[in-house]
Amino acid sequence: MVKNKKIELISAEVSACRLVKQSSIVISMPFTSTAILAGQLGKPTCYYDPTGLVQKNDRAAHGIPIVSGIEELKTWFIQAQKTLNH
Repeated sequence: MVKNKKIELISAEVSACRLVKQSSIVISMPFTSTAILAGQLGKPTCYYDPTGLVQKNDRAAHGIPIVSGIEELKTWFIQAQKTLNH
């Protein structure tokens, strides 16, 4: 793993399942299985679409929220943190 203050690069050899299990909150790019796994494990999860091109009701999301843009991501993240504190 490579770390700096804001970015942590993880080897491709680390399984996504292991990474999700060790995470408190999972933000995934549309449409990857990590969000589905996080949801199954009861962890706050969303798909982050920085482009705003993915439709909020896209069936490929399997009911997982699609968050568009940085401001919406910040709002979602604050709410996700609150759910962890309850």
